[in-house]
Amino acid sequence: MKTVTRIKVVVALVFSILLSATVMAQERNDADWVASFGEDVIWQRVTSFGMLVVATTDGLHGVDPATGKVLWTKNELADLPESGYLPIDGSPFIQLSSADENPTVFIIEPFEGTLVFNSKKAGIDKVKDSYVLSRNLCLLIQGYQAGNNSPSLYSIDLTSGKKLWEKHDEFGMLTAFRELGGDKFLLATLWNIYKINSKTGEIYWKQAMDPEAAELMEKMKGVGNLLKNLAENSIKPGDVLADFYMLEDGNDFIFGFESKSTSTKKTSDGKTVTTVKYKSGYQRIDLADGKFVWTEGVSFAGKRGQIIFDEEGLIVCPDAGLNTMVNMVDYNTGAKKWGKNGRGFKVKGGVIDYKYTNEGILLILAKDGSSGSNPVYMVNMLDPAGGTLKFDKYAKLKGNIEQIELLDDGLFYATDREANILNLSTGVPKFNKSIKTGSNMNVSGEDKIYVFSPAGKALFEIDKNSESLKQLSTEDIKFQGKEVPNALEIREEGVLILGMQNIAMVGFDGSHMFHEYYPAPTISGIMKALNAAMAVRAAYIGIAASMSAVAVASVTAEYADDPIEKEIGAAVTEAYGELGAAGFSYAKKYMKAVNQRFKATANSPDFIFMMTVGDGRKDNRLIRVNKDTGEVMDFVSLGKDKKPSYEVDNISNQIYYRKEPENISCFKFAN
Repeated sequence: MKTVTRIKVVVALVFSILLSATVMAQERNDADWVASFGEDVIWQRVTSFGMLVVATTDGLHGVDPATGKVLWTKNELADLPESGYLPIDGSPFIQLSSADENPTVFIIEPFEGTLVFNSKKAGIDKVKDSYVLSRNLCLLIQGYQAGNNSPSLYSIDLTSGKKLWEKHDEFGMLTAFRELGGDKFLLATLWNIYKINSKTGEIYWKQAMDPEAAELMEKMKGVGNLLKNLAENSIKPGDVLADFYMLEDGNDFIFGFESKSTSTKKTSDGKTVTTVKYKSGYQRIDLADGKFVWTEGVSFAGKRGQIIFDEEGLIVCPDAGLNTMVNMVDYNTGAKKWGKNGRGFKVKGGVIDYKYTNEGILLILAKDGSSGSNPVYMVNMLDPAGGTLKFDKYAKLKGNIEQIELLDDGLFYATDREANILNLSTGVPKFNKSIKTGSNMNVSGEDKIYVFSPAGKALFEIDKNSESLKQLSTEDIKFQGKEVPNALEIREEGVLILGMQNIAMVGFDGSHMFHEYYPAPTISGIMKALNAAMAVRAAYIGIAASMSAVAVASVTAEYADDPIEKEIGAAVTEAYGELGAAGFSYAKKYMKAVNQRFKATANSPDFIFMMTVGDGRKDNRLIRVNKDTGEVMDFVSLGKDKKPSYEVDNISNQIYYRKEPENISCFKFAN
């Protein structure tokens, strides 16, 4: 009798478990909300900060992602193509373009639907560039008026959308701009640097890049203007680059430029040889009056490369390949301090990055001649006191550098080909054999670093304290479907290894906890939105600090009890408090969105979305997979649609799916 009872209990338990698993993997038919638009939906996009924008045949609509309520509609923005959608970096604004041969450009604030710019209404026939001056609360537009071949400059008030001022013929090719706050900004063209009032257009000062050449052009009058126009028309975008580097005292800045020149000549055997040369240079400029601080600017052969603001001086690391000369420039005089007669010293390639260490400044250089598909980087240690290199031989890093982390005695590095620890005293790798790895195949924890080797089918563990290496996995880890892993994640019980269709976990004791494979649909293009969502989340995590641009000081105090949001709010407040002071009605909503989305990226969800097939490969499904078990939790069916219209917000974990032509269904997934 007891045996029969036990069997019944076991059967009941098993049935309960199976039923539970079945329920967890059921289709999500219960949309959290459905938004109806009355006209066919052309496309839908999630903005950088979570608003849903929907384009239909009769207008553009802003939808509250929490409720599905249509917050605003702009009927004048009907039938806009998705190809014209462009987020404006560092701001909540989006740019949209019509499908005309000479498109109208619109700029809209998506929280409340304020149309802050219409190029045709502003009298601009063609928009060349647009810049949001967040701290100045202005939109800077460069464009062409009908019948005018020279670009004009316009300032648009972001609070009202009104044109504040316009200037014609003064500005040609723009090379750089920098906000200063207090309604001021710096602007550089091919010929001059300006300090301008964004509200009035007043030019506080104008400084010629080359005063002697400017004086000569001025004397030539009409001929000088003709020569300027010819020069601008012959220079391609990217041939001249520039930037402003503000100094700590706030009184001066360093202006840096880079120019490219191309020449061709025929050899004796009739062949045409093209030579490309780069030149870079720097000048210290007084912010108050625009006058040069140094008697002469400093120039270098090669691209700009890196500059390091060291206590002893400005370390300039141009990129001239094997002919690169590194030097230190005196902040006060502009004199070159290193090498014989101030010529500097030669390094093997352009410096692409650097790190301060206890041993000196670690320089990472791109080896001259190495290709983009098979790059090699050189590493050496710079002694800033003497202007010399410490390593007898350069260390070589093969592949594109993806991770660098300073340890107590060494430098952990991972490329998309190998991983190792560099001895900072000698420049020699600590492990006899580097780990053969791949892109995004390393993750760093509190005291351990984990590296996966697709070639070795193994997971390795590096102890940060002892800087020792061991293979953690006890069995081969091979992804099915000829898939290569694309991410690692440290979980509570082990290390998660992820692909688009595979998910596996190795315990901290080396045991293989699970490995699941969900075959991908065979229809090309069906995974486009999911791939885009993964990329958006990766971008958020990678540039979290810079993405917190344009927010509000007045609402920062609301998040004072949350350390993550407090840190974000503090950084935002320092540079972008003007929005709150200006009384932007959407400012509070924007700050809330910024905080919510950054907090979401700091805490990875316990699941991942994958696209797979079901019901005999007749049903394309967007499934939600548990990261700690590898099991399917639930799914949204996309049916047999070969080109399903859906958006995945991989930060708020919401899916927007156009099931019917006029409706958008939202499925929310709590962590």
